[in-house]
Amino acid sequence: MLKTKHTIPVFLLVLLMMLSAKPLFIIHDNQIFLTGFYDYTEKNFGGNTSVLMNYHDKQSLELIKNGFVPPYGFGTNIDFTENQHLQPFSQKHLLGTNGCGQDFFSYLLIATIFSTAQAILLTILSSIPGLILGQYLGFYNARLGRISIWILESFRSVSLAALIIIALSTPGVLISFLFMFILTQWSKQAVTIRARTIENMSAPYLLDAKLAGYSDGYILRKFILRSNLTFLFETLPHLILYYLTILTNLEYFGLSLFPETPSLGKMILDSQQHPDAFYLILVCVLCLILLSQVILKTSSWLQTQLGKV
Repeated sequence: MLKTKHTIPVFLLVLLMMLSAKPLFIIHDNQIFLTGFYDYTEKNFGGNTSVLMNYHDKQSLELIKNGFVPPYGFGTNIDFTENQHLQPFSQKHLLGTNGCGQDFFSYLLIATIFSTAQAILLTILSSIPGLILGQYLGFYNARLGRISIWILESFRSVSLAALIIIALSTPGVLISFLFMFILTQWSKQAVTIRARTIENMSAPYLLDAKLAGYSDGYILRKFILRSNLTFLFETLPHLILYYLTILTNLEYFGLSLFPETPSLGKMILDSQQHPDAFYLILVCVLCLILLSQVILKTSSWLQTQLGKV
């Protein structure tokens, strides 16, 4: 059985193959064609025309049937070989097609990657300033008092939905959103970091460090930051799942910074019009559950590896 460090590259390779609308390579007549990187015509595979290969067309597939063709998907391409959109489950389209004629299985893979990438990006953008400002608010809590609580609660009350709605009404949508997000959402992580810092302030080793004459900056860097980083890594997967859930809900209701990009929310919305709607929505829910488990397991594995360093 393959170990985790071996299964991850294999999984990524298979995923890359299924994301592409054409095979990464084809071995035909003892030649290797890098179809994933270059365009080829039917003449390259023994055909009579100079038409570009369509790797989902029966005529093109007939030319390469005797070669070795690794698995590949449809990408976001529309399958024009079907008579109508919203095709049910079939051998060709495992999850059918959506209202635009796109393969639902390939769409689900791409949507999962984009939605997860957005959630991870938002987690990083909120966690880094949250870590820094949270521990400063906790370390100097005796001086700041209620001011720090007022600052945190003021920013915490701003929802992600409100930021997206405001950003969509501005000229530079993405820049506006990122600016407002960093300005407000750091507080969600800062609340727990602040509380943990206050709790650690009474630890014996910190009291000894103060008595030894170490500066506040040194104590923050060498003692408090290390403890908070360990805690941060433990909470990151849960924060990723939080943003993934919020983004999926918002995109389901049409609030998206990338309206043309596949996402899990749009996938669930499109599933309602499908002939096999119940089973397709069930697949989406199972995908979210599986994705959450992958994120938690990967985070646990990374923590184990970092602990060995």
